[in-house]
Amino acid sequence: MAPEEQLQIIRQGADVWNDWRKKSPDLLWPDLRKADLSGVNLSGTNLRGAKLSASDVRKADLHKARLCFELLRRADLQET
Repeated sequence: MAPEEQLQIIRQGADVWNDWRKKSPDLLWPDLRKADLSGVNLSGTNLRGAKLSASDVRKADLHKARLCFELLRRADLQET
């Protein structure tokens, strides 16, 4: 289950999330498992290495998002 702190940060948008990632270089695998990110604008978000398994990203904007697909197991990507 995704930690609430990480959910709050990613919901603020790509700029805030990407800045947080740069300031946390020791955090290689952000935990967004089972996160409800449906409809969230993730355009341009650095999701590289993020654990997104079983997360809901339906209707999320993933345009230009950096992803690592092996970590998307059971993620709902409908209408993205």
